[in-house]
Amino acid sequence: MYHISYKISSKILFNFKVMEEPDDGDGCTFEMLALLDVEQIFTTPLRCPVSYCEEALTPIEMLAHLLMSHRPGESMQEAVADWPQLFHVQMNELEAGVSHVIGALAYHGTPQAGVSTPVTPELQVVHQLPVMLVMYITPPMDNVQQVVIFYMVSPLITTNLSVAVQISLLDGDQDKHGQKSQCLLSSTANLGAHGCGQQLFIDMDFIAYSATGIQRLIDMDPEGQLHVKVILTGEPNSW
Repeated sequence: MYHISYKISSKILFNFKVMEEPDDGDGCTFEMLALLDVEQIFTTPLRCPVSYCEEALTPIEMLAHLLMSHRPGESMQEAVADWPQLFHVQMNELEAGVSHVIGALAYHGTPQAGVSTPVTPELQVVHQLPVMLVMYITPPMDNVQQVVIFYMVSPLITTNLSVAVQISLLDGDQDKHGQKSQCLLSSTANLGAHGCGQQLFIDMDFIAYSATGIQRLIDMDPEGQLHVKVILTGEPNSW
């Protein structure tokens, strides 16, 4: 396990810690992650996932954009505690060296009568916690295997928030777990209704897979897709 801590810019402080490799991991190594350009991940713009929107922003700014510029009904889907969400990714359509929004969720923990609200065009994200699933593909380098990284972005306004996420890839009917790295990012972003210049405390896990492991899963899939499973747990009581 190793740990990195540095400033990406005057507004962003980043901490990065690589955990032990899982027993069922796909071979993504510490050495692969040691070459990871974290600054590029968080400073390179990515495209808005909403159809016909051409906005390109950094991953942190994109979540604020989804909240401020789009109705939740057109940009998010509902998620409840302990219920798997599946996202199907066509890898050959994605560019390396930039992040891609795989999905955006309005998470409200365990459903509660009178509080939980289905995602409709009229939904206002009040009781739900907005969560954005993002994928990053490292650029090709000589003699270095590419890595595919999944991570979640969410505005954690308080340290009392107890929501956890589990990200895995489907290998047939089995879960394939990647190399886990714990990240703590502190940044300032405009969250509109939640306050101008609100501080974002982003405590996230990077889940990394080797390119060869990803390609094997794609080759085995009848439709040539990558299937990403996300399970959220805990209650967003503080949101």
